[in-house]
Amino acid sequence: MIPAKAVINISDGSVSGLISKVLGTKVLSFRNLPYGKPPTGTRRFMPPEPVSPWNGVIDCTHPTNYPMQNLNEADEMSYYTPFVGDLKNISKRMTEDCLRLSVYTPQNYTNGKHPVMVWFYGGAFQMGSADMYDGSILAAKHDVVVVIPNYRVGVFGFFSLGPNSPCTGNAGLFDQRLALKWVQNNIEAFGGDSSNVTIFGESAGGVSVNHHVNSSFSSGLFHKAISQSGQSSLAKLYKRDFTRARENFFEILNIDERDPSRVLEILQHLPAKDVAEANQKMLTRLMAFDPTFDGKFIETHPTQALVDGPRNKVPYIIGCNDSEGQGMLTLLARIPEFETGMSEDTMKYLITNFLPRMDPTALEKSQQACLDFYVNDANDKFRFSKAYGNVYRDSMFLNPAIKTAESHTRAGCPVYFYYGRYQLKMNHDSAFGPRVGKKPDWCFCDHSDDIFMMFGAPFAPERLSGGARFSQEEVELSECCMKYISNFAKTGNPNVGSSVDFDWPLYTLKGNYIELDYKLRTSSNLLPEHVDFWSRTIFEIAKGKNYNFHSKL
Repeated sequence: MIPAKAVINISDGSVSGLISKVLGTKVLSFRNLPYGKPPTGTRRFMPPEPVSPWNGVIDCTHPTNYPMQNLNEADEMSYYTPFVGDLKNISKRMTEDCLRLSVYTPQNYTNGKHPVMVWFYGGAFQMGSADMYDGSILAAKHDVVVVIPNYRVGVFGFFSLGPNSPCTGNAGLFDQRLALKWVQNNIEAFGGDSSNVTIFGESAGGVSVNHHVNSSFSSGLFHKAISQSGQSSLAKLYKRDFTRARENFFEILNIDERDPSRVLEILQHLPAKDVAEANQKMLTRLMAFDPTFDGKFIETHPTQALVDGPRNKVPYIIGCNDSEGQGMLTLLARIPEFETGMSEDTMKYLITNFLPRMDPTALEKSQQACLDFYVNDANDKFRFSKAYGNVYRDSMFLNPAIKTAESHTRAGCPVYFYYGRYQLKMNHDSAFGPRVGKKPDWCFCDHSDDIFMMFGAPFAPERLSGGARFSQEEVELSECCMKYISNFAKTGNPNVGSSVDFDWPLYTLKGNYIELDYKLRTSSNLLPEHVDFWSRTIFEIAKGKNYNFHSKL
């Protein structure tokens, strides 16, 4: 049978997409639709340029091109995305000509304006693709238009020669902004409402959303925001000076030139494959290029933005999960000790990755403070593994999420906060995922588990990898989550629109939040001691203030 197609005229030309039936509803999908010129040659590393108009009809019925990235990392993304696409053919589709996007819209798109939801994928800003996600279930069940753009990752998206150089960085964030401008210019042709756009994302995608919320460069391009497990303020835990990374990058590529303009010219004329291989070697040295303070897109440091409040005061859903990091450490961190029982020395060494800059004495005190705070049961052989996983969760996700929620609430923005508590059966029971990587029993709601719920993965198990299956309670939770976020996209309130069985409270300072679990419930003042530990204790130690690190906090 020949698939049915539809042709839509947009500002730059015409595009054809597929008409398919999803859960009994017809949905139109347009994939690999160009929104920017190929960022090659002198456009490499630079902010993107809008695509040039074309004649005829572009066929948008094929899988989306992949941004340049390491194949192994692209494969790792299969642990964290519900719809991973065809991983076998990634190498054939990996190209710098990646400024493409996908649009999913209900077939009744001509019947009025539909809310628009624009998804920014995660992947530590080093990996990911629009092809790993499918917005058709959200479009079919909840009458929204879903747009998923590619953006450049790794060195191609975030290489910087410094804030006062000819290459200031953050090209990947500018890609996202160009996609949002494309939405403003074109989405009404797909039945979308350009005056009702919600940006949402997870992990690096959640961080990206927060950067847009804090940037005047994105003002007017969106109207609501959702950050899942990622806020820009987590950057304060890292050493953001890329000088050493640049030096290693130049060394790998045998570049001796130091004049910024000349360096840029050399890099822009190298084969993309050489640049990608150099980027991969950097990652093996635990170095990477990611968003940087450029004084342009990122106008103020993210921690200062928490003080000043957001540039774009929009309704905001913010969330994280109770076992962020535990599953990541199991499947990807390649720390053999984690599953067998980490030692104290290993934990002390590894937690330095999450600490701010400090002198050796303060570092020793901070390491001991973490041991005192997180290690409780002396008889548990996994105590240091569990403690390290909680360090990962609190420093990277929990504390930044709470601080952002507080900042936006003080600024008068409606905030809705969630905390994931459920445990997906496919991660623990082979009957629900025979080829899905298994996680320890102490891992409940892991990093990215909320993506499966928000995108409706339990409604399309035949399209998932690893033989994943879902229980009835997981199906019901996914339906609830999709109602919440689509209601939010429509009205700015997750409780208004499609009927929900449980009201999600508005966040307040020390505030109310919803626990996403198979039995929904509300609570308040989420883990205040943990938030205080990272926002106060660790930074007091770093500043040289006294801390009795041999006593319990």
